[in-house]
Amino acid sequence: MSELLFIPLIGILDSLRGNNWPIKGLGSLKKIILGFSISLGIGFTGLILFASTVLFAISFAPGWGTPLGAVLGRHNNMGPSFETWQVKFLRKNAFIALCARGLIAAVIVSPLVYWHKDILWLFLLLPICYSFPALATRDWENYELIRGCSIGLLCIIIRMG
Repeated sequence: MSELLFIPLIGILDSLRGNNWPIKGLGSLKKIILGFSISLGIGFTGLILFASTVLFAISFAPGWGTPLGAVLGRHNNMGPSFETWQVKFLRKNAFIALCARGLIAAVIVSPLVYWHKDILWLFLLLPICYSFPALATRDWENYELIRGCSIGLLCIIIRMG
């Protein structure tokens, strides 16, 4: 039963991490709270919980607003400014850039595979969690809510192994 509550909790926390936080600023704190919640959802404890929280918080740091704005706006024009990680071929297709951003997040948390082998699923599923919700909505906050819920479901899948 608690799993059913966990999915929307992560959705709400992801939305709050974005633009819906009632207190402006606190960017790092928002990322740490979301990273901590995801880490608990996967089942990490002790020092691994701390390490996992830090890695997930770091994984939220690289921006994805430029390709996300293009996908939500249903166009592919991301120029003239791009995210720092967007190399040449990721400047041409916004949807592929969002998938790549999901892969970047998976690479950042990949050291956790040592403690939980099912973290490998993140390499397949985080690109989906980052990209496909943008096709379901044109609203930034709804996107964050849907993405967060999909990440919450992913955490449960990983924990159940």
